[in-house]
Amino acid sequence: MKAFYMSKEIKELIDEIDVSESNYEKASSRYKAIATYIKESDLTKGSR
Repeated sequence: MKAFYMSKEIKELIDEIDVSESNYEKASSRYKAIATYIKESDLTKGSR
């Protein structure tokens, strides 16, 4: 397997955009709530 070199800048960028477990759970919950709302609303009635 080939070794992979990651620059300091790339490591810092990854750390900066990393999402904590609690923020991931919050975002996932909100996404699912929006999806459910759209699914149950009149927004999808005409597209079937």
